[in-house]
Amino acid sequence: MCGISIGRWAIIAAGAVVTKNVPGYALMAGVPAKHIGWVCECGLTLKEGLQCYSCGKKYLFNDDELCPFPGFLENS
Repeated sequence: MCGISIGRWAIIAAGAVVTKNVPGYALMAGVPAKHIGWVCECGLTLKEGLQCYSCGKKYLFNDDELCPFPGFLENS
């Protein structure tokens, strides 16, 4: 749809119908698409605590927006 934006690193499930803006790192599914979780930059679903169990990257909310935890070092 014209005028709809999808935030960076967001994942939209196959067949989902996006009818409104999607925040970054959001996992969306359904018709219409609903927010069902958060995803890491490596593509895996974030669990409680907003830390990826695979790569270890941490996230936090900043002004109602999910962001990588400041100071996270790659390859640490």
